[in-house]
Amino acid sequence: MSAHVTAISLPRVQPAARPTFKGFVAAALRRMDLQRQRDRLALLDARMLRDIGLSAEAAATEAARAVWNAPDHWQR
Repeated sequence: MSAHVTAISLPRVQPAARPTFKGFVAAALRRMDLQRQRDRLALLDARMLRDIGLSAEAAATEAARAVWNAPDHWQR
C-alpha cells in the first residue's frame, strides 16, 4: 500500500510595512487636526451644541479625550 501526499499551498505572508517619514508626518497631521476639532468643540455654546445634536456633557467628554483615543476609521 502506498501513501499519497497532497501538497498544501499556504498563502504568502507579507512582511510588515516599514514606517516611513511620510506616514509619520501624515499621522501627526491627522492627530493635530483631531485635537484642533476637539478644542473647537469645547468652545461651542449650548445653542450651537443643540444645533449639532450634542449635549454639553457629551461635547465635554469628547473634547477631553486624548488625541490618540480615536476610532480607527478617523485615523486614516
